[in-house]
Amino acid sequence: METALIVEVPAGLTPQQLSVEAYRALARLLREECCLEVMPDIVKDSNGKPWFPSRPDLHFSVSHCRSAVMVAISSQPVGCDIEDIVTDDDVGMLLEVAFSDEDRERILAASDPRKELTRLWTIKESNVKRHGVIPDDPRLWPSMTIPSELSANTHTPSATPHKPIYIKTGITQTYAWSITGNYPVPRLKNIIL
Repeated sequence: METALIVEVPAGLTPQQLSVEAYRALARLLREECCLEVMPDIVKDSNGKPWFPSRPDLHFSVSHCRSAVMVAISSQPVGCDIEDIVTDDDVGMLLEVAFSDEDRERILAASDPRKELTRLWTIKESNVKRHGVIPDDPRLWPSMTIPSELSANTHTPSATPHKPIYIKTGITQTYAWSITGNYPVPRLKNIIL
């Protein structure tokens, strides 16, 4: 069942249309992977994390950007994030507001700082979504430094043996994505419309 899906979408969709596409992708994944013809009702917990009260054994995460939507389902807590690659104009502000000194050094040393910043942002956000605590204020994000062993472009067990996690991440020309969760690692499906 551990599966994630990225669906590239046509340009120009509104945020509401992107949200509809994301939940359409979630319904598709639930149908294909869990044999659920009808998506269970979704509610948000006290932290704002969506879940299925009728299926507490089924965890999911949903994200979208202008280019694509991403969903993940798992038998364990999972978080996913997908973001359009940031513009040069946004790099300076985001570096100052949302990243620690260690993260800033890693970003500025990258061959393409915009892509690395976006990728690290998705790792942070997917991990926050996995835990279900989503700080609305990006100024709280610098304290969430990404350990270097968890920022590789592959899945990696954490150094904490009692709670192994993985981070799976990738970058295209237009977006970066990450999935964070407890093992087992989801399969990734890509669909380009």
